[in-house]
Amino acid sequence: MKDIILVTCYSFISLIVSSLRLVYGILWAVLGILFYRLKKKELLKSGVLTGSFSTVFIVIGVLLHQYATIVYFIILFAVLVVAFLLIKCKYKWHHFYALLLAVVVILFYLS
Repeated sequence: MKDIILVTCYSFISLIVSSLRLVYGILWAVLGILFYRLKKKELLKSGVLTGSFSTVFIVIGVLLHQYATIVYFIILFAVLVVAFLLIKCKYKWHHFYALLLAVVVILFYLS
């Protein structure tokens, strides 16, 4: 009986932590998108891109760690979409460097 209570407690705590991690990732993504709309310096924007992109996809990778192949395809698709949008909006090179740096951080963390 004691083991069942411990397992149930662990599952409940794990659910809470996963939910908080997801909310944190979504919050970072929203703040990153909003920050890009402000009239701030380009280097600051690219730094926020690195942080928000890395955080969101690390959260996704941790939540879906049992499905690594799916996670890597989601990350690849997101990188291609973001790169396309950066090219379309004619952002400078350091935004692409920030995206590359985010991908390196994601792969390092998830492997």
